[in-house]
Amino acid sequence: MKVNNEFCYITLLISMIFIFSGCADSDNNDNYDGGPCEYVEISGTATVISIVDANDDAYNCDNEPVEVLFDFVPDDPDATNDYLFPDISDSGQYLTIGSGQNPPRNYMNDKGIIVGSSHNCVRKEILNGACTPVLFQFQEIDFSDYGDYCW
Repeated sequence: MKVNNEFCYITLLISMIFIFSGCADSDNNDNYDGGPCEYVEISGTATVISIVDANDDAYNCDNEPVEVLFDFVPDDPDATNDYLFPDISDSGQYLTIGSGQNPPRNYMNDKGIIVGSSHNCVRKEILNGACTPVLFQFQEIDFSDYGDYCW
């Protein structure tokens, strides 16, 4: 079967346009699977309620993974009345890193995430797009260096 080089180049060009069009960013948008997406942000505090060894069959980092659970409380107690997704609880949320992995224990310690610690956090509820409907984002902690700890 003979493949036309022109067809291959056009297919590659179209593929690249679709791939890179998902990389556009604006002030209130987040790029997750299905993005770009626009979220409304509700400021609050996340308090770590539990850190336990992760199950071996869970989606984990390689180095001593833990499940981290936290509760979120909005700064404005009335904010819960305006939630777009009121069925998604603020309690018992999992903190994950990367593409949803359970983080390493020493990484959490180095980031100051221990049982009882509180952190500035926002609850992000989707307004537009096809991304995760509700996200929780710790505001003062940079998780971008997780790879150095994970593997």
